[in-house]
Amino acid sequence: MTSQTIRVCSLLACLGSVSLVAAEEPAKSAVPAPAATQAKPPVPAPATKPAPAAGPSGGAPLTVIEPRAESAAPKAAAPAPDVSALSAELSAVLDELIQARTRASVLAKSLFRTRIDINVLRRADDQQLLHVKLSLDGVPVHDSDGAALLSEEAHLFTGYVAPGVHEISVEVSEQAKENATYRYTRAERFRIETKKNTSTQVDVLLRDDSDMAEELPGGDDGKYDVSTRVRVTPVKVDD
Repeated sequence: MTSQTIRVCSLLACLGSVSLVAAEEPAKSAVPAPAATQAKPPVPAPATKPAPAAGPSGGAPLTVIEPRAESAAPKAAAPAPDVSALSAELSAVLDELIQARTRASVLAKSLFRTRIDINVLRRADDQQLLHVKLSLDGVPVHDSDGAALLSEEAHLFTGYVAPGVHEISVEVSEQAKENATYRYTRAERFRIETKKNTSTQVDVLLRDDSDMAEELPGGDDGKYDVSTRVRVTPVKVDD
């Protein structure tokens, strides 16, 4: 056998050894598989609210509105103040004023004999009297719807006053007979003087020549034409 042939056989033998070693190597280096780990218990899924029911036509789901708690009841209104005591006091004061005026009238009658009479006269063809108020020194002595003046003249007050200056107030409300839309109220005050041992007669004349209701609706010039005249007549009282 030639040397070349020996060399080839030696090479083949080496290759075979290498193959056997490579084939056995995995078995020696194999690592045993790890033991199976214990399975963990399943985590429960979070609870979910049921889906809202669909609308009648299968469209958007219905929305349920929970009723809200009723709002707090409104606070009770504060009780009205008790004015009974004030009313009683006012009534007592008015009674005292009336009594004082009565005593003054009696005193004036006995000491000074100063009587006063107030008459009201009215002249108005197209107006209707609604209200008349008469005051003496700020104290009402007559207040009515004017029915007493249907005869165009009425005696409205008689009394006694102390000698000196006194004030007579007259307030009148009237309206047109043809059209109640047109009306007016006027108030006037007049001062007079009474003397001892003298009776004083006061005549108040109310005149009205207004044509506002007749002329203005037709486009013409209308006017309220009213006037008041006071006449004072003193009469000496015999001793």
